[in-house]
Amino acid sequence: MSGKEKGRRKTTIFLALFLTSIAIIDTARFLKKVEDRTPTLKRWLPFAAELGQDDRLYDRHPDYLYPPGFLVLLRPLTKVPLPVAAVIWQLSKYLCIAAIFAASWRMVSEERPLPLWGKVATVILSARFLVSDLQHGNINIYIAFLVIVSAWLLWTRREMLAGLLIALAATTKVTPVLWGAFLLYKRRWRALAGFFLGVVLFLEVLPLTVISADLNHRLLGRWYQHVIISFVSEGKIYSTKMNQSLAAVTNRLLGREEWTGGEDTQVIASLSDDAVTWIQRAAGAALLFAAGYVCRGKWPADDPMTLASHWGILAVIALALSGYTWTGHFCVLILGICVMIAQYRRKVESRLMSASQIIGAISFGLIIFSGDIISRAGRQFAAQIGLPLLSALLLGAALCLVVMGRRGSTQSEDRPPLESAG
Repeated sequence: MSGKEKGRRKTTIFLALFLTSIAIIDTARFLKKVEDRTPTLKRWLPFAAELGQDDRLYDRHPDYLYPPGFLVLLRPLTKVPLPVAAVIWQLSKYLCIAAIFAASWRMVSEERPLPLWGKVATVILSARFLVSDLQHGNINIYIAFLVIVSAWLLWTRREMLAGLLIALAATTKVTPVLWGAFLLYKRRWRALAGFFLGVVLFLEVLPLTVISADLNHRLLGRWYQHVIISFVSEGKIYSTKMNQSLAAVTNRLLGREEWTGGEDTQVIASLSDDAVTWIQRAAGAALLFAAGYVCRGKWPADDPMTLASHWGILAVIALALSGYTWTGHFCVLILGICVMIAQYRRKVESRLMSASQIIGAISFGLIIFSGDIISRAGRQFAAQIGLPLLSALLLGAALCLVVMGRRGSTQSEDRPPLESAG
């Protein structure tokens, strides 16, 4: 074994021990929080225990926003003491985090290995999102795991399994259905078959292990009315400053102060509800059209960087179009962040790539400076005016330029050379 290989092995062992220590310490803190407070997991477990009593679940717990199948997945954790459930929950998230970074780094290292500084940068830029989800006991790390690992599975030609993972994410959080629509747009039939099989399994079959088909359908109907209809038809969502969805930010900035929970808002124009709703719909449609245009063309089967860029663009749109986008939801951006960090090890080959690097740097700056580094009051003001959402949108724009630049580079390589005159 060479000296360089020994050094890498020692570094790997040191990092593994360091990260394991962090996971153990954080899990101990989470146990204390479960004891003293009510993180999301602690709030959900009683819902899972009472699943099957009647069809009034969403009336009793209006803050619960997921289909009944998710509570079935939580049900086993109700059979063990709460501290044990908390440890399982938290440590499984760390395994998911390891898989997220491993898959992301592998995809962006196909052309050239991502250096250590690049890996450290991706962790630093993602840390705020990961810590937020770990502290609140939510499921955003799991959703990011399902979505990002599905991209890796598609690249490695395991398309049906990828579709199943996307279906599990979509039947829990709804907005990951965007990746299912993308599979249809790209005509990935095996992945689509896995996606539709997963939808049936997680919405129809899985709940039957706990409740009857009739009760499941009644609960699904109430969930649809409670979560989907109220948002899609009227944009009625809790639009506090920490909610960074497109609808929430425009509700705050355009005068829908009655939905901000009494918080102070920075209103730039006071518009009617109908006007705000149409602006939100137009902006959402524009984002979807832009993504469809940029991601058009053949499936990038042998180009993991382009596939990862597509995934990152879809992640940005999913965050923007969701009704609720808290800090932890930004975990789904990790693959896109890795793509952009990988661009800074490349020579600038075109104006598009140069522009993508500049916009990406601005996005990363906003990610860092909209956090606690500018003080708690500064972070709250940044959230109030939607700077975290802007950082995601700029990341999406940078990734669009990466895709366009790579497409232009490929077309130049495929174009036959001009024959010399004479």
